[in-house]
Amino acid sequence: MNNKIKLLSVSVGSLLVTSAMADYTGLSYDGIDNGNGTWTAHIYVDFTDETDELNWVGGNAQNNLFITSTDGFYQHGFGGPTSTYINVDWTDFESGGDIMIDTPGVWYNTCPNDEYILAGDDLRVMIGQFTMYNLDSSISGVLNFGSTMPSGGTPYQITGQAFNYSLPSPSAIALLGVAGISATRRRR
Repeated sequence: MNNKIKLLSVSVGSLLVTSAMADYTGLSYDGIDNGNGTWTAHIYVDFTDETDELNWVGGNAQNNLFITSTDGFYQHGFGGPTSTYINVDWTDFESGGDIMIDTPGVWYNTCPNDEYILAGDDLRVMIGQFTMYNLDSSISGVLNFGSTMPSGGTPYQITGQAFNYSLPSPSAIALLGVAGISATRRRR
Protein backbone atom coordinates (compact mmCIF):
# COMPACT_ATOMS: atom_id res chain seq x y z
CA MET A 1 0.00 0.00 0.00
CA ASN A 2 1.39 3.39 -0.99
CA ASN A 3 2.28 5.72 1.87
CA LYS A 4 -0.02 8.42 0.50
CA ILE A 5 -3.04 6.44 1.71
CA LYS A 6 -1.57 4.78 4.81
CA LEU A 7 -2.54 7.69 6.99
CA LEU A 8 -6.02 8.00 5.59
CA SER A 9 -8.81 7.17 7.97
CA VAL A 10 -12.52 6.80 7.48
CA SER A 11 -15.23 8.92 9.10
CA VAL A 12 -18.67 10.34 8.61
CA GLY A 13 -18.64 13.98 7.66
CA SER A 14 -20.43 16.74 5.87
CA LEU A 15 -19.00 17.49 2.48
CA LEU A 16 -18.33 21.20 2.08
CA VAL A 17 -19.47 22.78 -1.15
CA THR A 18 -17.75 25.82 -2.64
CA SER A 19 -17.04 27.00 -6.12
CA ALA A 20 -13.26 26.87 -5.69
CA MET A 21 -11.53 23.90 -7.30
CA ALA A 22 -7.90 24.44 -6.23
CA ASP A 23 -5.70 23.60 -9.20
CA TYR A 24 -7.30 20.24 -10.00
CA THR A 25 -6.56 19.07 -13.55
CA GLY A 26 -8.00 15.56 -13.66
CA LEU A 27 -7.59 11.95 -12.61
CA SER A 28 -4.79 9.58 -13.65
CA TYR A 29 -3.53 6.12 -12.82
CA ASP A 30 -0.53 3.84 -12.96
CA GLY A 31 -1.27 0.25 -13.98
CA ILE A 32 1.05 -2.50 -12.72
CA ASP A 33 1.05 -6.12 -13.93
CA ASN A 34 1.68 -8.14 -10.76
CA GLY A 35 2.88 -11.18 -12.72
CA ASN A 36 0.30 -13.51 -11.18
CA GLY A 37 -2.79 -12.80 -13.29
CA THR A 38 -3.74 -9.71 -11.27
CA TRP A 39 -2.98 -6.05 -11.86
CA THR A 40 -2.95 -3.03 -9.58
CA ALA A 41 -4.19 0.48 -10.31
CA HIS A 42 -2.87 3.41 -8.31
CA ILE A 43 -5.46 6.16 -8.82
CA TYR A 44 -4.42 9.79 -8.44
CA VAL A 45 -5.95 13.25 -8.36
CA ASP A 46 -3.73 15.55 -10.47
CA PHE A 47 -2.92 19.18 -9.69
CA THR A 48 -0.86 22.06 -11.12
CA ASP A 49 1.09 23.08 -8.01
CA GLU A 50 3.24 21.11 -5.55
CA THR A 51 1.42 22.69 -2.58
CA ASP A 52 -2.10 21.78 -3.75
CA GLU A 53 -3.83 19.58 -1.16
CA LEU A 54 -6.42 16.84 -1.12
CA ASN A 55 -7.54 15.59 2.25
CA TRP A 56 -10.81 13.69 1.77
CA VAL A 57 -12.50 11.27 -0.60
CA GLY A 58 -16.12 10.28 0.01
CA GLY A 59 -19.77 10.42 -0.80
CA ASN A 60 -23.29 11.13 0.41
CA ALA A 61 -26.89 10.76 -0.80
CA GLN A 62 -26.52 13.60 -3.34
CA ASN A 63 -23.01 12.67 -4.53
CA ASN A 64 -22.51 8.90 -4.44
CA LEU A 65 -19.00 7.48 -4.60
CA PHE A 66 -18.77 4.24 -6.57
CA ILE A 67 -15.78 2.07 -7.50
CA THR A 68 -16.15 -1.26 -9.33
CA SER A 69 -14.04 -3.79 -11.23
CA THR A 70 -15.25 -6.00 -14.06
CA ASP A 71 -13.75 -9.11 -12.41
CA GLY A 72 -13.75 -8.14 -8.73
CA PHE A 73 -11.08 -6.87 -6.37
CA TYR A 74 -8.34 -8.97 -4.81
CA GLN A 75 -8.03 -8.60 -1.04
CA HIS A 76 -5.05 -9.94 0.90
CA GLY A 77 -6.05 -11.70 4.11
CA PHE A 78 -3.79 -9.49 6.24
CA GLY A 79 -4.75 -6.21 4.55
CA GLY A 80 -7.55 -3.75 5.06
CA PRO A 81 -9.25 -0.96 3.12
CA THR A 82 -7.62 1.90 5.07
CA SER A 83 -5.78 2.45 8.31
CA THR A 84 -9.09 2.46 10.25
CA TYR A 85 -12.64 1.26 9.65
CA ILE A 86 -15.03 4.02 10.81
CA ASN A 87 -18.53 4.67 9.43
CA VAL A 88 -18.02 3.40 5.88
CA ASP A 89 -19.29 -0.09 5.21
CA TRP A 90 -16.32 -1.90 3.61
CA THR A 91 -17.99 -5.34 3.78
CA ASP A 92 -18.63 -5.75 0.04
CA PHE A 93 -15.18 -4.41 -0.90
CA GLU A 94 -13.40 -6.66 1.60
CA SER A 95 -15.06 -9.68 -0.04
CA GLY A 96 -13.98 -8.55 -3.54
CA GLY A 97 -17.03 -6.42 -4.37
CA ASP A 98 -17.66 -2.78 -5.13
CA ILE A 99 -17.21 0.31 -2.96
CA MET A 100 -20.40 2.37 -2.65
CA ILE A 101 -20.78 5.38 -0.39
CA ASP A 102 -24.29 6.83 -0.60
CA THR A 103 -24.62 8.01 2.99
CA PRO A 104 -22.23 10.58 4.46
CA GLY A 105 -18.85 8.90 4.69
CA VAL A 106 -15.25 9.78 3.83
CA TRP A 107 -11.70 8.60 4.19
CA TYR A 108 -9.43 11.50 5.04
CA ASN A 109 -6.21 12.97 6.40
CA THR A 110 -6.43 16.34 8.15
CA CYS A 111 -2.77 16.91 9.02
CA PRO A 112 -1.90 20.32 7.50
CA ASN A 113 0.98 20.22 4.99
CA ASP A 114 1.33 16.44 5.38
CA GLU A 115 3.32 14.95 2.49
CA TYR A 116 0.51 12.42 1.92
CA ILE A 117 -2.05 15.11 1.04
CA LEU A 118 0.25 17.45 -0.91
CA ALA A 119 0.62 17.12 -4.69
CA GLY A 120 4.42 17.26 -4.36
CA ASP A 121 6.94 16.95 -7.19
CA ASP A 122 4.76 14.58 -9.23
CA LEU A 123 1.76 16.99 -8.93
CA ARG A 124 -0.65 14.27 -7.80
CA VAL A 125 -2.12 12.72 -4.66
CA MET A 126 -2.95 9.00 -4.53
CA ILE A 127 -6.50 8.31 -3.45
CA GLY A 128 -6.40 4.54 -3.66
CA GLN A 129 -4.63 1.35 -4.65
CA PHE A 130 -6.83 -1.37 -6.11
CA THR A 131 -5.84 -4.87 -7.25
CA MET A 132 -8.06 -6.58 -9.82
CA TYR A 133 -8.34 -10.19 -10.91
CA ASN A 134 -7.49 -10.88 -14.58
CA LEU A 135 -5.23 -8.69 -16.67
CA ASP A 136 -8.07 -7.80 -19.03
CA SER A 137 -10.34 -6.49 -16.26
CA SER A 138 -11.03 -2.78 -15.80
CA ILE A 139 -11.75 -0.48 -12.89
CA SER A 140 -14.30 2.31 -13.13
CA GLY A 141 -16.41 4.55 -10.97
CA VAL A 142 -17.34 8.03 -9.83
CA LEU A 143 -15.29 9.93 -7.24
CA ASN A 144 -15.89 12.94 -5.00
CA PHE A 145 -13.01 14.61 -3.18
CA GLY A 146 -11.70 17.89 -1.85
CA SER A 147 -10.01 19.73 0.92
CA THR A 148 -11.61 21.31 3.94
CA MET A 149 -8.51 23.21 4.99
CA PRO A 150 -5.97 23.79 2.21
CA SER A 151 -2.91 25.79 3.31
CA GLY A 152 -3.31 29.32 2.02
CA GLY A 153 -6.31 28.34 -0.10
CA THR A 154 -10.06 28.03 -0.14
CA PRO A 155 -11.84 24.81 0.84
CA TYR A 156 -13.15 22.98 -2.22
CA GLN A 157 -15.22 19.99 -3.24
CA ILE A 158 -15.13 18.26 -6.62
CA THR A 159 -17.94 15.81 -7.35
CA GLY A 160 -18.97 13.36 -10.02
CA GLN A 161 -15.53 12.62 -11.50
CA ALA A 162 -15.98 9.48 -13.61
CA PHE A 163 -13.07 7.22 -14.58
CA ASN A 164 -12.50 3.93 -16.41
CA TYR A 165 -9.02 2.37 -16.46
CA SER A 166 -7.56 -0.83 -17.90
CA LEU A 167 -4.08 -2.29 -17.89
CA PRO A 168 -2.44 -1.45 -21.23
CA SER A 169 -1.68 -4.57 -23.25
CA PRO A 170 2.00 -5.49 -23.67
CA SER A 171 1.78 -4.63 -27.38
CA ALA A 172 0.40 -1.17 -26.56
CA ILE A 173 3.23 -0.59 -24.10
CA ALA A 174 5.77 -1.67 -26.76
CA LEU A 175 4.20 0.76 -29.28
CA LEU A 176 4.38 3.59 -26.77
CA GLY A 177 8.06 2.78 -26.24
CA VAL A 178 8.75 2.82 -30.00
CA ALA A 179 6.87 6.12 -30.33
CA GLY A 180 9.00 7.57 -27.53
CA ILE A 181 12.23 6.47 -29.24
CA SER A 182 11.01 7.87 -32.56
CA ALA A 183 10.05 11.20 -30.98
CA THR A 184 13.45 11.41 -29.28
CA ARG A 185 15.27 10.85 -32.56
CA ARG A 186 13.27 13.55 -34.33
CA ARG A 187 14.17 16.19 -31.76
CA ARG A 188 17.90 15.80 -32.23
